[in-house]
Amino acid sequence: VHVGVKRGVLRSVFLIVDASRAASEADADFKPTRLAAIVEAASIFVAKFFEQNPISTLAVIVMRGGCASQLSEPSCNPRQHLKALASLGAEGARADAGEASLQNALQLARESLHAMPGFTSREVLLLSASLSTCDPGNILTTIASLQRDKLRCSIVSLSAEVFVCRKIAADTGGDYGVPTSSDHLRELVLRQVAPRPIPSGGAAPSNALIRVAFPARQPSVAPTLGFAPGASAHAATVLHAPFRCPQCSAAHSDLPTQCQICQLKLMSS
Repeated sequence: VHVGVKRGVLRSVFLIVDASRAASEADADFKPTRLAAIVEAASIFVAKFFEQNPISTLAVIVMRGGCASQLSEPSCNPRQHLKALASLGAEGARADAGEASLQNALQLARESLHAMPGFTSREVLLLSASLSTCDPGNILTTIASLQRDKLRCSIVSLSAEVFVCRKIAADTGGDYGVPTSSDHLRELVLRQVAPRPIPSGGAAPSNALIRVAFPARQPSVAPTLGFAPGASAHAATVLHAPFRCPQCSAAHSDLPTQCQICQLKLMSS
C-alpha cells in the first residue's frame, strides 16, 4: 500500500500510432503485422484508460507518409477512439504509408497539449514500429520544447531499441520499452493506464476544482439539434432523445463528453 503518494488524476493523453510502411510489414513476433498488434494493444489501452481515468481526455494521432494527422479529437468518450482505431486496423497496408515522422507527431501533440490548463497532466504514449524517422528539422529542438512544456512522453518500440526514442522518453520523464511478443506489448502499454506518482520535489499540477455533471437522457417530442462525440461546435446533428447539459441546456447524443458550449464535463452516472 502506498501512503502519501500524489498523483495527477486529470490527464490529457495523446496516443500516437505508427501506421508507416514499417508497421505494415509482417513480423515473426507480432502477427499478422506490427500494425495489427499496435491497434489491438492501443484499443485495450483506451478501454482500460477510461476505466481508471473517467474524467481525463484522450486523442489519437497517426504517423504515416512522413506526416502526422489526428485520427480522433480529444475526448473523454472511449467509443470515439475505439471506432477510429478499428477503422485504422481495417485499412491495413496503404500505398501512401511511407515513413514515420517522430518530430511531426510530437509537435502536433505538443501544440494541442500546450493549451491545456496547469492542473492537467500532459502525456504522450507513442507506439512505434520503425527504426528510423523522417523529420523536417532538428528533433532535439522538439525534445527541448517537450521538456519546457512539462510534457511526459512514453514510447514502446516494436522493432528494436532506437536511440532517439529512448532519449525522448528519458529527457521527458517517460518510460521506454521494447516488447518481445504481443503479450509483452500489451503489458508495456497497460503500465501507462494508472496515473503515475508525482516524484518527490517534482512539479505537481496545480490544484483546481473540476465541475462535473451527470445528466439524464431527456426524450423530446420533436427532433433536436445537438452534438455528437468528437464533433466540432459547428457540426450539429439531429437527436431524438438527447442528454441536456444542466448548465447551458445544449443537447448531446452520448456520454461521457465535454459540452461544446460551456465546456462542462458530462459523465454517465
